[in-house]
Amino acid sequence: MPNIPVNGRQVDVDITAELSQYEWTRARWTSDKLLSASPFRADNHPSFMANLDGEYAGTWLDSGAIDPDYSSGNFTKLLAFLRDESYEEAAEYLIETYAAPEQSDSFTMPALQLAEGPRQPIVIDEAIIGSHRGISEYLRDERGITEKIQRFFGVGSTGSAVLLPWRHADGRLATVKYRRTDSKLFWYARDAEPVKRCVFGIDKIWRRAASDARFKQAVICEGEIDAMSFYVAGMPAIATGGANVTQRQIDLIRASPLEHVILAADNDEAGAKWAKALTEGLRGHVRLSKITVPGVKDSNEYAVNGGDLAGLEREPIRAVTLSLR
Repeated sequence: MPNIPVNGRQVDVDITAELSQYEWTRARWTSDKLLSASPFRADNHPSFMANLDGEYAGTWLDSGAIDPDYSSGNFTKLLAFLRDESYEEAAEYLIETYAAPEQSDSFTMPALQLAEGPRQPIVIDEAIIGSHRGISEYLRDERGITEKIQRFFGVGSTGSAVLLPWRHADGRLATVKYRRTDSKLFWYARDAEPVKRCVFGIDKIWRRAASDARFKQAVICEGEIDAMSFYVAGMPAIATGGANVTQRQIDLIRASPLEHVILAADNDEAGAKWAKALTEGLRGHVRLSKITVPGVKDSNEYAVNGGDLAGLEREPIRAVTLSLR
């Protein structure tokens, strides 16, 4: 495996295996390169190149980049985008997965430390949304998210980006995801709670379940816009923010008032792994079902193309191993 720098450490990373988990448009794989259409924007030409091996392993180039920050970069930056998480979270994943424990020739007895108690969640100021709070024409006109559902989630808009608030279970603001409207690029609020320690929409479940039994059942999706699409169809939903599920997210769902969770995976390999991880993590804690969105990549695409999300058949999950069909 190639040796690449990750947060100041040299780490042997299986770049090809990591990138193979995702769908690439017009992809051509060689022994040391991946050539494809750009993952960062709507593109049908092989304008993107990632080095899989050699001296420049992990680096990538997008020759038609809209945003100069995404014209080139290192592997951690690319993986953060693909995993739908922050740069810091992607670096942590690579080190935990591939790095050997740091060694030292000398041994020093560690200082005795008292337990600090439970970790306190990070809460950020609502003012970060502030004047940006309002209706996104992009979400309404291109993604089919009604003004009512946008107000329900408190989304914001800068014109060029949509602001998607992620909240703790008690409703306090944990982080904000900014998503460009002219590309697939996104970023998160600084000095906020890591997104993989949150579940999008879990605060709505806690707030409503005691008085409305419909909120004891929810669809779970990868993306926030998919979850909002189910709300448009009249079905409560939550999202993990990408295809990588953490134990913290599973614990948040287990602790919630949810009694029935319906998995709506994206139709790709990463989506199958996402569904398997949730099935294994939630089995025995909630009733589990799944729905299959036919012919398209995800739930929002199905809805935008006239599909009825509420009319999809629900199939009980009885086996741990899931396969796409």
